[in-house]
Amino acid sequence: MNNQVKLTQQIQSMLVTRSLELKARRGEYPGKPPIGYLNNTHTKQIVPDSKTWDTIKEALEKYATGKYTLGWVTLSLNEYLTAIQHCERHPLTKSQTSSILRNPFYVGKFQFRGKTYQGKHKPMISEEIFDKIQNLLKG
Repeated sequence: MNNQVKLTQQIQSMLVTRSLELKARRGEYPGKPPIGYLNNTHTKQIVPDSKTWDTIKEALEKYATGKYTLGWVTLSLNEYLTAIQHCERHPLTKSQTSSILRNPFYVGKFQFRGKTYQGKHKPMISEEIFDKIQNLLKG
């Protein structure tokens, strides 16, 4: 590969990175949203997924009570997701469920390139519930 091609690729990479950072600053998540949300291709907005929103919200809220374990939440989500055929590959693991529980996207924020941004998408849970979940996960 010659130097001109390498330089062109570097410039293109920098432009893509800059574009994604600008999008993040505007509160627009630059990627595929987590389970419970969808990208609306018409409006270019992230919107609640009518198939999974209530189930994910309920799982987050139940875990926050301290009465339900990570294992229970994982099993509960897997039962529902299998029923709606959302999990096409494998059931969720406890690690994946833990990632869902730790994801600030559900309170209206997101992380991109090491920074936290306030998103334009609808929060699923309150900061109070999210904080309770984080404390339980640390526990």
